[in-house]
Amino acid sequence: MTTIDGEKYITPREAADTLGITPQAIYRLIQRGTLTEMRPWPRFILIPERQVTDRLTSPPNLGGRPAGSRNLPITNDAFKSYLLERTEAEHEWDVTRDLKFDLAFEFIAERRRSWDRQSMRDFANRMSELMSRPTIIAPPTAMQQEQRAVAQDDYRNGFHE
Repeated sequence: MTTIDGEKYITPREAADTLGITPQAIYRLIQRGTLTEMRPWPRFILIPERQVTDRLTSPPNLGGRPAGSRNLPITNDAFKSYLLERTEAEHEWDVTRDLKFDLAFEFIAERRRSWDRQSMRDFANRMSELMSRPTIIAPPTAMQQEQRAVAQDDYRNGFHE
């Protein structure tokens, strides 16, 4: 333990031992901004002891999302619904690619707050590109038409479950 300007500091290893986690987990907490660091010398990190003891007295984080948050999907259909709802367009191809990008970025920012900005931009690019492609529906093959006709006949004749 080191005291600087009247405040006590501990090393990441001491913080890890106190919290019962690995030093790598401490470095991740520092990287996320959950714990602040002080670097009095190159390659030497100190953490305010107060922050570590505060984490001991706070309720445990059992992982996952914060209490009260919902598990919101990020599927193509979920984005399409979000896009059409926000723009009041009838079809996704009625919306410009730039607007799709902006809405995809908002969409992912609401649903995945832990993602960094570059990951959100990548997601928004993929979704706006995907929603801008024309969908080509191939006509059914002769076999598919025959199977459909047989299934319809079976349904009409009562051979369904």
